[in-house]
Amino acid sequence: HCTEQTALPNAGALWAQVFAAIGLKVAPTASGCCGMAGLFGHQERHQAMSRRLYNMSWRDQVEGEAPVLATGFSCRCQAERFSGKGLRHPLGMIADRLRA
Repeated sequence: HCTEQTALPNAGALWAQVFAAIGLKVAPTASGCCGMAGLFGHQERHQAMSRRLYNMSWRDQVEGEAPVLATGFSCRCQAERFSGKGLRHPLGMIADRLRA
């Protein structure tokens, strides 16, 4: 997610276009770092900060009512670790739609 946002700041809008093309509406939301950042969140000395970062911008969204998709592998791992929710990559939802 963070790498994607840095390399392609309009990624959320592009994903929205892809979903619109198959008849699905998504609402990309701005979010900060999930706190994983590659190996950072796995290192013992960074655990407390990793959790604080997750709580700042991801916890409420992940634990809310709306489904959350995440392109970042680390972001999906972090959501599973701290909120117990397995997030899907957008391509998983697209594949489901195309199979229907």
